[in-house]
Amino acid sequence: MNEIALPQPYTNDFIAKMILSPLQKNLARIRTMLMVHGEKASPTISVSKPAAPFLLTTIPKGLSPAMSLALIHTPNAAGVLFQVLKTSLLGRRTILSPHEWKSTELGSLSSPVSMLWRALDEIDPATLPGDEEGRQAPAATLEGTGIQFTHQHVASLGQAQAHLLGLPPCTPLCLSIQSRGIISQDDFNLDAAWLNPQGQRAIGALRVGSMIQHKGVWQRLPKTLYDLASAIDACNEVPPGDQDERRRQLARLTASLPQQAKDKVERDGYLDSLRVYHAAALSLRLKTSRAAFDVEPVLFGSRRHGAKDLWDSLQDEEAIQEIATTLPLESEALLPPALHDHFAKDFMTTYPQVRSSYVLGDNRYVFIEPVVREALALVKDVQQASPEMRRDFARNPQRYFQERLGERFGETVVEAMFVVTQEYSQRVVGLGLWIPTILPWVKRSPNTWRPESYGLQVEDKSVTFGSPEAVAAAIREMKAAMERGQPSVDIQDVAIPAAQPTLDALNSIANLLNPVTEPEVPAAPLEPAVETKAGAGPIFIEVAENVEENQYCSFRTRVPVEPHYRLPHALHTPLKPHQQEALDWLIGMWSSGTSGALLADDMGLGKTLASLAFLAWLQERRLDLGCSRKPILIVAPTSLIGNWQQEVSIHLDERGLGNCIEAHGPQIRRLRLLEGRDVDSGSARLDVPRLQEADWVLTTYETLRDYHHSFAVIPWSAVVFDEMQKAKNPASQITRAVKTLRADFSLGLTGTPIENSLADLWSIMDVLLPGFLVVLKEFMASYAEADMETLRQLKAKLEGAGQTVFRPMLRRMKNDTLQGLPTKTEHVEHSTMPPRQAQAYENALRKHGQGGAGSGLQLLLALRLVSLHPEAPDAWIQAGDAYIGWSARLTRTMDLLDTIYSQREKALIFLESLELQAVLAVKLKERYRLGCLPFVINGKVPGAVRQQYVQAFQENRGVFDVMILSPRAGGVGLTLTAANHVIHLSRWWNPAIEDQCTDRIYRIGQDKDVHVYYPMAIHSQPHLRDFSFDLRLHELLEHKRKTSKDILLPPEDGHEAEHLTKGVIPIHVETH
Repeated sequence: MNEIALPQPYTNDFIAKMILSPLQKNLARIRTMLMVHGEKASPTISVSKPAAPFLLTTIPKGLSPAMSLALIHTPNAAGVLFQVLKTSLLGRRTILSPHEWKSTELGSLSSPVSMLWRALDEIDPATLPGDEEGRQAPAATLEGTGIQFTHQHVASLGQAQAHLLGLPPCTPLCLSIQSRGIISQDDFNLDAAWLNPQGQRAIGALRVGSMIQHKGVWQRLPKTLYDLASAIDACNEVPPGDQDERRRQLARLTASLPQQAKDKVERDGYLDSLRVYHAAALSLRLKTSRAAFDVEPVLFGSRRHGAKDLWDSLQDEEAIQEIATTLPLESEALLPPALHDHFAKDFMTTYPQVRSSYVLGDNRYVFIEPVVREALALVKDVQQASPEMRRDFARNPQRYFQERLGERFGETVVEAMFVVTQEYSQRVVGLGLWIPTILPWVKRSPNTWRPESYGLQVEDKSVTFGSPEAVAAAIREMKAAMERGQPSVDIQDVAIPAAQPTLDALNSIANLLNPVTEPEVPAAPLEPAVETKAGAGPIFIEVAENVEENQYCSFRTRVPVEPHYRLPHALHTPLKPHQQEALDWLIGMWSSGTSGALLADDMGLGKTLASLAFLAWLQERRLDLGCSRKPILIVAPTSLIGNWQQEVSIHLDERGLGNCIEAHGPQIRRLRLLEGRDVDSGSARLDVPRLQEADWVLTTYETLRDYHHSFAVIPWSAVVFDEMQKAKNPASQITRAVKTLRADFSLGLTGTPIENSLADLWSIMDVLLPGFLVVLKEFMASYAEADMETLRQLKAKLEGAGQTVFRPMLRRMKNDTLQGLPTKTEHVEHSTMPPRQAQAYENALRKHGQGGAGSGLQLLLALRLVSLHPEAPDAWIQAGDAYIGWSARLTRTMDLLDTIYSQREKALIFLESLELQAVLAVKLKERYRLGCLPFVINGKVPGAVRQQYVQAFQENRGVFDVMILSPRAGGVGLTLTAANHVIHLSRWWNPAIEDQCTDRIYRIGQDKDVHVYYPMAIHSQPHLRDFSFDLRLHELLEHKRKTSKDILLPPEDGHEAEHLTKGVIPIHVETH
């Protein structure tokens, strides 16, 4: 144990003036924050040689006979060090090492010390979001005498968390920034000064990372000020002459400036006009010139954070955890259009060599990261290369970048450097690399043939025409573009191919609206794309499509055979009843001669095991029938490839499915007989005989797309499409590729047959049972806007109502399928809002009445927050348990937990607010005297740590415990059957997500009755009670939940916000 001391430069006079006087003024606050034992305290300070730079800590000395403990914090260059100080009866002060904390009775320090330990598991906010888990830095580290938080983590703490740790409040000071010199000269630097709220210079203010001392009092910097101050430090530390590094740091600085509140940051005019952009990634914009390819680089920043839609903000407060899964847009590029044009000109014509930075005029600069600089050099080389090389580069730029840069920078860095934009994919379409199907759509008004709206569907984008005249104008524009030889026409910012199929689609809409508006032009036959020396797109095998007319109907192709219902000999894992049912269903479908089937069971029902049992049976049955040898093909997302290998080894005997060839990733090189992809040359490049010799082949959707010429010539005994929603888009390249396969039987696996629209379901079934669901045009006209009864009939058709064998889809939900699970009871807990919450709710309604455009969504956001709690979580620290009584939901939740505690059982609480999660964990620890903080799983907790939490939570049975989870982070992939209570403290708009959360405990392995609670805050006033947000949201969720069981509905209809807004506004609302 170490004796603590203060650095020598602080004399007794200095201590009396700068420490004791402020200390006495704030003694009451310090006692509350730091003292554990002892009813009186007085400061005792010693002076010695410096132990660490900037160490300045006041230490209360307990006067009671008992030992006193205090939690102290010391800012240093690396972070803020938290230590536990023990003061003996004789006044001797020693620092307890962290390993001594566990054996010491900490009293009221138990909760903040638990927070320190828990921070060791969290990720430093500076590395979030999106960094690879292996490269993420911890938020805290274990030191010899304490636990040290990074400055970034300290600055990112919420007020409530900081208060619990004894950290001071955020500083009221603001930051003034002045520039000195010119950016291109070595003497350029930035002067930063701290100002008090009156705008006067804060003399003597001393910053140490995330902490600042003024007038002897330490204060904390909020994250925005800390980031800005750190950027200024880094900029001023750049060595003279290193212009690249200076511009890189200035890019970091200027990126932060517009985000700062004006009352917190003052800067001079030069900095207001200065913009230094930091290019850390690039994309490619494809162009054509005389039928030849060319590429133009588009710069991107290091991270993309688009503004979240307000409705999205109603769903997810855990933005730190979310990583965008959709492709970025060129509109998210680093440079505005005018500056991009300036850069593109300098890059292509002004400078022969790639520069580390470019001057874009008007005090604008762009700094280029080294890896991007080398990539740009490659692009410049390609621009000077032959048309064939430019075409090949455009088809697969990633391969070129990896070959040129991978060894120097590493494959991961190079992969992250290249951004595939949506514009990139859609421009490839326009250039003829891939021509999408153009689909006309019409939405009719109820009870009339008059169209309500109409337009074109181009891949994942939709164009809506507002009038028949707009359609006629589009037809004229399309004809003119085709005559001029333009590749596409921009309509409503969507690039639509200028081709005969597009004109046919427009004419079909025009004829429906008003046949005389524009006469229909007879459709010319489609001709296959021609590969020219100048270069066309990737060459895909053309297939008969069922979009406009039924060109291919072959869902009954084989001669039926006698079904043999038995378990395969290779299977050594017993099947559960529902899995046995799935196996028998698949045996019947295969034996009847049908072309395929869709197993769409709910997640967690073991679709993989049932599929493996069928494949093992199929191999044995074909051998019995003397069928010719054909391999099996399994197509899966890249992330699930390893899972299939593992499942085979677990559930089948040592032979498994026989000899396996993995045709994906690096292994594809060993299978290539000729260089390049199939789609580049239009011919098979893989070793087809070798693939045919395998018993089963494992590949990915992307590999199948690129090498479908090779896969298409192989006769397969069966093809399994795992997560088949990957082929949900009728116009995608992957969907085209899977349709080229030559299989006796195709099995689709997915728990979500509809992700966006009913067209997803049609596309999947058109692969498995082509022609069964008629053509896409007719299907969407019948079901896209159908009523519930019609959709119910569709579900019955898919499930083979009235059929004994031919049942195209098998879909079972967990609640209706798993036998032997305990009872699950749902409890809707209505609680009346206390006066404070009711008043805040009414205030939100009044504010909405005064709002303008977008006020409906603003209202939902406000009501959603108020219905959880009318005050911010930090008020809990000040108000104590009175805070609970201000919220109907929180009050009911605590009552429920009290009962669960008395029963010595465990509970899960699903809650989105990260700050409330942290405070709730502390309060639950104190309320129920838990040995440590309850586990919290959210986006800040890495996957490996989550599994450790789960294992610890699962091990201790028969004792009360609680875990707090964010719905998205904790709603999937976790088994928490040690708990049998789930409390949805905050609701999720999609019932499927909410049910996934509940399924963490209601699944195989649960041996107790399960209770699911929905605490709901109901307004006390009669005229508002039935319009309460919680009540209306619950009604919406229950309606979606019920109808989704009876029919096939998309999880989102796009009208959730509209329905809720109407539902929560009573007929008469006082707005003044």
